[in-house]
Amino acid sequence: MLEPLEGLVLTVIADYGKERASCREFGAALDAEVRFARTYHYGKRGPPPDCACARRAWSVGAAAPAACEPCRNPLVRDRSPLSESNRVPLQFIPQWACLIARKQIQVEKPRWPRYNSRFCRGQTGGSMATIDVPLGKRGFGQTSRPDAWWVQPLAVFLGFSAFIVYTTWAILQAEHYTAGPYLSPFYSPEIFGASEHSWFGPKPGWWPMWLPFSPAFLILWAPLGFRVTCYYYRGAYYKAFWADPPSCTVGEPRSNYRGERSFPLIIQNVHRYFLYIALGFVVMLSYDAWKALWFSNATTGSVDFGVGVGSIVLIANVALLSCYVFGCHSLRHLVGGRKDVHSDSPALGKTYDCVSCLNRQHMRWAWLSLFSVGFSDLYVRLCSMGVWTDWRIV
Repeated sequence: MLEPLEGLVLTVIADYGKERASCREFGAALDAEVRFARTYHYGKRGPPPDCACARRAWSVGAAAPAACEPCRNPLVRDRSPLSESNRVPLQFIPQWACLIARKQIQVEKPRWPRYNSRFCRGQTGGSMATIDVPLGKRGFGQTSRPDAWWVQPLAVFLGFSAFIVYTTWAILQAEHYTAGPYLSPFYSPEIFGASEHSWFGPKPGWWPMWLPFSPAFLILWAPLGFRVTCYYYRGAYYKAFWADPPSCTVGEPRSNYRGERSFPLIIQNVHRYFLYIALGFVVMLSYDAWKALWFSNATTGSVDFGVGVGSIVLIANVALLSCYVFGCHSLRHLVGGRKDVHSDSPALGKTYDCVSCLNRQHMRWAWLSLFSVGFSDLYVRLCSMGVWTDWRIV
């Protein structure tokens, strides 16, 4: 059992965000967190054996549990007066980890009695009426983490920067975005343009003469808005570009935190509406992938079924984009996350499970789909320029 409930005591204190809380409030909050922790970490699969930190973090009034996956994460080494044996891995506390990291809480080990029925009745030498929590703040980049925490933000920064630079260059070219039946996803759907894929013909007459024209200008705002407001991408580029924070339990340059409740970040809430547009784009890109299977025969003038490398590239791009879009957090809420019970609708429960399955790998699908859409444009572009030759498989 936890002796003074070190880990959960500190998180419950941090959640209150104040220096004093009544014994009754503290006990209720702690009890709720323990129930959440057991449900969250020791659900259906059950943990593997031998995990000291899981035993320390969650064995409140129960036998010591076996090991769980988060124990392979690096421990958060806080330079507070807590002894080495009392340091707690914040990864076990997902609801409060970021709050603790932002406030950089350093708490001296409180001398709590064991949590039982006597705690709130004051039968352990007097009831605990108040909790004192001294707060401290780290400077920018300061941390006591022993791992290379800067690698992931740096990789995200380089990956996003490369994609932004290439995409900006590609959409400004306004040429070499088609090759036979292939259409670059950066230009799909082509509402106005000079290719055979255009819906309404060439550049419209109402387009300002002083403004460069590209078919991508008319449509790229939609997938860009969906990705920029994506829950995963927001957390990734906040760390990589704004250092807000650079990483968990690493000091940040800002002295205050307002979240996304004020302008301009409150605009990020439009993500749920961009979802509907993104679903339409998946349909249109699927149609482009279907058209990529039909090739014009120069000899007979007919259109024949075939499979080229470009066909496979565009189909793979649609598949990865579908995994990313259909694993969206907003879609998961839409199909069942807003309901407490799914048993009254088996179809809804199955749909929710499928979206949840994709959502668990949302970061992977986000990066794979980002790479695939960029590579698809590059492949079509190089084939159009004659640098690459599209190999016909069928």
